[in-house]
Amino acid sequence: MIFRILFSLRFWIIITVIGLCVQTTGFILFGLQSINHITPLVFYSALWLVIIFLIRRRHTENTEKRKNYSLLCTSVFISLALAEIVLRIFSVVSTHTESGITGYYQSPYNLPDKGFWINKRSHDVSFNTPEFTFFRKLNSEGFSDREWNMEKMKNKTRILTLGDSFTEGDGAHEDSTWQRFLERKMNDTSVVIMNAGIRGSDPVFEYHLFENRLLKYQPHLVIVCINKSDIFDIAIRGGFERFRGNDVFFNEGPWWESIFAVSHVSRLIFRIGYDKNLLDKSKQWDYLYHSSLVIADAMNRFMTLAEHHSARVLFVFHPGPGELMADYFSMEPLARTAESKSLNVCNLFTYYREEGVSENINRYFWPRDAHHNAAGYSKMADGIWETICENKLPGWVSNPQQNSHE
Repeated sequence: MIFRILFSLRFWIIITVIGLCVQTTGFILFGLQSINHITPLVFYSALWLVIIFLIRRRHTENTEKRKNYSLLCTSVFISLALAEIVLRIFSVVSTHTESGITGYYQSPYNLPDKGFWINKRSHDVSFNTPEFTFFRKLNSEGFSDREWNMEKMKNKTRILTLGDSFTEGDGAHEDSTWQRFLERKMNDTSVVIMNAGIRGSDPVFEYHLFENRLLKYQPHLVIVCINKSDIFDIAIRGGFERFRGNDVFFNEGPWWESIFAVSHVSRLIFRIGYDKNLLDKSKQWDYLYHSSLVIADAMNRFMTLAEHHSARVLFVFHPGPGELMADYFSMEPLARTAESKSLNVCNLFTYYREEGVSENINRYFWPRDAHHNAAGYSKMADGIWETICENKLPGWVSNPQQNSHE
């Protein structure tokens, strides 16, 4: 009886219609976030039923052909369903958000809150991956740091740090971010380092944050961290034109993104020509060039605004493990250009190679997640401290009174 029902076409029609109704409602209410492990199976089933219907219409009189084609079609779709299940179980082509942060597909082009990186965050942060779990309690400004009391900090050298997850400290305990290691190296209670890093941020968002929310802290030194992910973030989000009034707009995603989101099997095909950000692999150099122009523009704006407020800026260019293993740094041209303009630059790619990080990647980076671990953040602090000392930046000589805005 059970097998008769399972092999009944009417049963699959009913199940598929119910699934499509539920999924359509989810799409309307939650968009791509409504996609779950059942979603592709529902759509495979719907496509299978449509093809079976067409086969029956096409071969109404030839029973033998109808059976053979129907059997072939069914075999193909069973294989697709099994492949989908295997790909999902082993996370072969899962995105970063599906693997850990949210558990569901999150479009980089159509995020539910595009102002996440410039508005005050209200929920504490939990970094959860198969390799680690770390919790962050946000301060009253919405950053993963201690409270910033201006009254207590007014006679101290204030160092403001901006960047993405490497700056926020993804992959380590709150006392093992590079800012905390740097403080311990300075060993000076008259210096306070403020961690304003936000995972997924980029220099455009960071400048907006600095200009509109963080200038009130009158930092003596602003450290801006830049890495390869900023290239692709800007390719997706655009430059300063993303800000329109009080709203934030990103570039449009590819028309086939919904298929990519639903089907892991389809990702095997799409990833032949597109990367994990759905960007055309044949245009990587174009993305690098145009995004570098945007980052250079952001750097110039940082310099102009900081100088106007008697602050200094240090730009930190840091590599990922893949770049160290390949011995190629995507940000090298931008770092060299900045140095040629006499900007304060810390090139951690050069520093890491000199320190032998390339020969022992897993000692400093999480193997799967690719963020620094505590040892990596300690090494990052070493490189930044060396540059601060070489350039005699605020923090090297802790004397807030030397700056005119005190």
